[in-house]
Amino acid sequence: LLLLLLLQVWAELLVLLAEGEMEAQPWDQQRARPHRSAVLQDATGSNTGQQQRGWQLLVGEYSRQEVLRRVVQALVLDRLANGDLLTARTLLQLMLDSRHLHSTAAVPEYAPFAYSLASSLQDLVKTRQLSARSSFWGVAVGEVLLALVDADSQVHIEVLRLLLCVCKDVPPATLAGYCGHMLRATAASRARASSQKKKFASITTQLGSHHAFGLHGVPGYIAGGAASEWSDGFRTVRSLKYGGSSDGYSELYRKVVVVGGLQDKQELWPAELQQYMQELEERRQQEDAARQAQQQAAREDGEQQ
Repeated sequence: LLLLLLLQVWAELLVLLAEGEMEAQPWDQQRARPHRSAVLQDATGSNTGQQQRGWQLLVGEYSRQEVLRRVVQALVLDRLANGDLLTARTLLQLMLDSRHLHSTAAVPEYAPFAYSLASSLQDLVKTRQLSARSSFWGVAVGEVLLALVDADSQVHIEVLRLLLCVCKDVPPATLAGYCGHMLRATAASRARASSQKKKFASITTQLGSHHAFGLHGVPGYIAGGAASEWSDGFRTVRSLKYGGSSDGYSELYRKVVVVGGLQDKQELWPAELQQYMQELEERRQQEDAARQAQQQAAREDGEQQ
């Protein structure tokens, strides 16, 4: 029975991919195409019934089978790499309909996919194959990536880089909403990361940097969101892709606000963005004051000598 079910699932998935190979008309490149069931028949033989039952089979098994989730995620990225937004959108809709990615416990599982999805969308934006005002963007970013932004701190950063690519083309209210949502979604992870970073700094001070060096990999140490088993790999990829750029999420939020024209539209800022930008400004002032104090101390030492 289980084998039969698996065969049915893979048959449905193959038909879904085959539908994506059909020549799309210019007006439906980013529209969802209804799935036509491969093997299931309802009592009436209705095409609508077949489509609904085939789709529900995929949706249900996606939630239950990790291997199917991995395959679907890989297929999404493959379709994007080939510019097939139609099939990619259908697969993303499958993920959304299952509601699996909305489970807090399941979000970390999506870290590699979410990071790669944000990176792939950047490439499509830069080559003008994707607009931030398209319906596909609404599904891929507005529904999928925003739901997964807390999967890993590096996912958070990669989504910010994606927004930086399009922030001039996104309505200010929408852009501010994106920022507010991400800050709200990552609040607990950022607080935990900040706390562990302070503990790490305290241990470093007490033991000396040489002895504490091995503690750098403490889970949650990376500011910006949750850390995961994928974090080291993400940092390596980011270093290769961006030439060693070390922009963290704080600097990226500043850039999104400035480049996106939000600096003069603070009335659009949600409470989370207002609080965060205020914290960044206070931190900047504290750093400036500490730097000036160090410079003054150095001058006084020089005069005494």
